[in-house]
Amino acid sequence: MMSSCKLKFILLLIPLIVVTFLVGCNNSKGGEDALTVFDVNSSKVLITYNNKTTALSDDKQKEFVSLIKSIYKDTDVKDDSTTKYDMKIDFNNGNVGEVSTDKKVFKFQNNVKKISDEDLNSLLEYVK
Repeated sequence: MMSSCKLKFILLLIPLIVVTFLVGCNNSKGGEDALTVFDVNSSKVLITYNNKTTALSDDKQKEFVSLIKSIYKDTDVKDDSTTKYDMKIDFNNGNVGEVSTDKKVFKFQNNVKKISDEDLNSLLEYVK
């Protein structure tokens, strides 16, 4: 017969194993669903481009943030001090990114990422 101390230990260990398994399953997707600085504590995203501000919330915000996450995974490029950023993306949580549609780069927290033509066109669809 198992001692009560061992039984308590096993009963405490089971929830830990289950939680670890569930977290592992969620992360097996590459963390796509994980919260990031782009969407944590953010009820909307404000995009300013050509003197016009567009607010995104709900499904449009989720789509847009997903696009930004994919861009942010792209290749780092050297920050050029002459780059003019013409699009401002305010995640409404203290985090702001900038896009240069001319040079096709996204700047966020001193990291500059290359934007593909396809992704740039997708970004511009949100501010039409």
